[in-house]
Amino acid sequence: MPIQIFRHAHEPEELNELFEELFNKCDILLIEHATKEHRDRLRDYYNKMSLGKLSFSHFSSVFSGYDVKLDSFIKNSKKQIEVEDSPITRKEFEVWSNLSIVPCYLFCNGKFEEAIENELAYLLITCELTEKRDNNLTNQLIYLQKENKEKTILVPLGAGHTVHEKLKSRGLKVEEYFPYEPYILPLKDELILKRHNTGLNITQSTELNIVQSIPEGLFLTYLSEYSRLSYRKRCRISRRIAENLSYEDLESLSEYISRSDRKKEEPYIPALQWLKERKGLDLTQPTNL
Repeated sequence: MPIQIFRHAHEPEELNELFEELFNKCDILLIEHATKEHRDRLRDYYNKMSLGKLSFSHFSSVFSGYDVKLDSFIKNSKKQIEVEDSPITRKEFEVWSNLSIVPCYLFCNGKFEEAIENELAYLLITCELTEKRDNNLTNQLIYLQKENKEKTILVPLGAGHTVHEKLKSRGLKVEEYFPYEPYILPLKDELILKRHNTGLNITQSTELNIVQSIPEGLFLTYLSEYSRLSYRKRCRISRRIAENLSYEDLESLSEYISRSDRKKEEPYIPALQWLKERKGLDLTQPTNL
């Protein structure tokens, strides 16, 4: 039976009708878990939930809304639940997570070149950690399928992972799904995939994409907090605006934000002001974009 990879963002709305259909038909659900700590406890917890032996959730994560939605599928489903056997320690994960905020901090304080350097360093570390996890998960799935040849395994996995390609290269039958088509990735995730597939050669175009990914994150944050648009639309709008910013635009935006007294708590506010003044784009009215 096939291994089904459901590539998506960790957004509740992406666990949609297609995911529900795949979940109802699968025998085993393997849950993504970024660190090696608590794997056995988590697997025990979810299997008890699947059997109806838990009445409320004991675990929480940065993807709390997503977890609630996933839990709603698992509860009383009688599915076998497995958990990713990640090689990454919690300490490694926390160091990586802390690095993620540095490029935006530098960008919003007018340190443009340093922001690019730190964003590239962050992307390369992300690629390294993702590769380690994907290699482990590939081996885990190969073993799991070998032990359950007549069972369908469903794996909801972040869209930036490449486990599907690794499994196919090892001769396994793999089915790949997205919540919808075409599926638009944020620039950062696309750069990570490019690194996996072809190597991240730092061309002028690649460097531009690297720095574009910083304001893309600001625009996406604003839309996530203040609009009722779907994640799909928020991602599409944020990426399209960011991709149309030139190197000179990005330097100007960085300098503009750095002069604002709101750069620390709400850097997306001066970013929106810059967009309206310099580009005539009003992100407070996103349905018009």
